[in-house]
Amino acid sequence: MAKKANTSKKAATAKAAKTAKTAKKLTKARGTAELVMPLKHATADEMLERMFELKRMMESGGAKFSDIKKKFKVSDAQAFLLIKRVRAGFHIDATGIGTGDNRVYSSTGGSRLSLDLIENQVLPALFILRDATERSLAPQMRAAFTFGRTVEKHIDDATRKKYLCLKDRIRLRFTQSKNPSDITNYELFVNAMADGKTLLIDYRSAKSLADAIMAGESATPKRKATKDLWHVEPLAMFYARRSFYAVLQPVAKPGATKEAVSDKYSALRTIRLSRILSVIDGKTNFTMPDWFSLDEYLEDAWEIIREGGEAKSTVVIEVDAAFAVNIKDTLWHPTQEISVRPDGVHEFSFRVRGLKEILYFVLWLGHGARVKQPKSLQDLVKAELKAIAGRY
Repeated sequence: MAKKANTSKKAATAKAAKTAKTAKKLTKARGTAELVMPLKHATADEMLERMFELKRMMESGGAKFSDIKKKFKVSDAQAFLLIKRVRAGFHIDATGIGTGDNRVYSSTGGSRLSLDLIENQVLPALFILRDATERSLAPQMRAAFTFGRTVEKHIDDATRKKYLCLKDRIRLRFTQSKNPSDITNYELFVNAMADGKTLLIDYRSAKSLADAIMAGESATPKRKATKDLWHVEPLAMFYARRSFYAVLQPVAKPGATKEAVSDKYSALRTIRLSRILSVIDGKTNFTMPDWFSLDEYLEDAWEIIREGGEAKSTVVIEVDAAFAVNIKDTLWHPTQEISVRPDGVHEFSFRVRGLKEILYFVLWLGHGARVKQPKSLQDLVKAELKAIAGRY
């Protein structure tokens, strides 16, 4: 067995050396110092990246054969193979015009990517696309639902049969909104983010809407004049708790004094799209700040709201052993840590900026948990429990 393994190892080494030698010869023939990576040795991701790049070249004025070889550092045979794969993979007509290195391959028609999916890829994808778009999420995701139906039609018979057998027996239960954000607002935000355009929005927070109702005002607020709209740069969007949220950077008014901030994200705001009454083009461009990271921004929040004016707090919650299974089986927060004391109590700790969202998490845990720190969160819990008790 050992002898056989050594023989296989030697054969693999010899094959690799031969490949490198061939690549070096091709490189020398073209007068470049870079090694050629034959297409057959490229990974699936590398091949797909090359295919997309060549497709873009074909659609933007045409790709000369000599340019294809130079761009991808390939031989004539490899260039022809790449062209063949683009034709088949994207179902496009890319007939070459001309001869030799001056032959130009171009495409002006539409295209579609040929999907070659296996069962363990397509089944989870179909379940997610169905339940995250058909019933529960905002109507903006209807296009994704349609895509799922398209995939369903193009999978092989055996996989489709298995999907049809399971589709009503596997569900992903997302919380549904009764008032999903308007699809026009969603599309305006998506396009503005992609194009680097500012927006003018009329936004009302939950508190301002509640205050208006308490004051006897109409449940449908009067729209603001254009001059009073909020001028913002839309940096990012995310979906949580039944709605899409946008992360915005307010545009400073001319001559306004720049406010001091406690950290780079303090000036940003998170708003719920469904509470936007109107949104229009802000008529100015903005550059996406290179310091912004949506994951980093949300890490400071328990779930949605990052309270920019607050310092980071280390929260420690003592959870009784009987309730601990509800804590340790879930990744609640990226910074969470759990330690177990000799008495079986689990100390659940994490760091966030702002405590209002944590309050309701603690109340959800009920009598099985106690806030150990900070004291400010203890005080919030006490005040809320007192207010609740006062209603009974």
